[in-house]
Amino acid sequence: MLFINFIAHPVTVYGKSMDPTLKDGEIGFTNIIGTLLTEPERGEVVVVKMTDPDTQETSHWVKRIIGMPNETIECINEQIYINGEVWMKVNILMKIINKA
Repeated sequence: MLFINFIAHPVTVYGKSMDPTLKDGEIGFTNIIGTLLTEPERGEVVVVKMTDPDTQETSHWVKRIIGMPNETIECINEQIYINGEVWMKVNILMKIINKA
């Protein structure tokens, strides 16, 4: 229990939103201690605890950080904008992710 509550937590990836970095059904572990020592950065993969407002059931979502606090993110014509400035084209982002 110490391992799961304080060091790492197992997480399963559901769906294709993290392809090609992580595949549907892959199992990984969060780095709980690491999240206490450093701030997350743009581009990192994180696990977010979500609560369904209707059922109050919790689940963990695996996602990649694009926006940081107080930023506005938009995707227009396959380009990602951060605070109104072009950050990256979606196809270029996918090439970077494929090499990671």
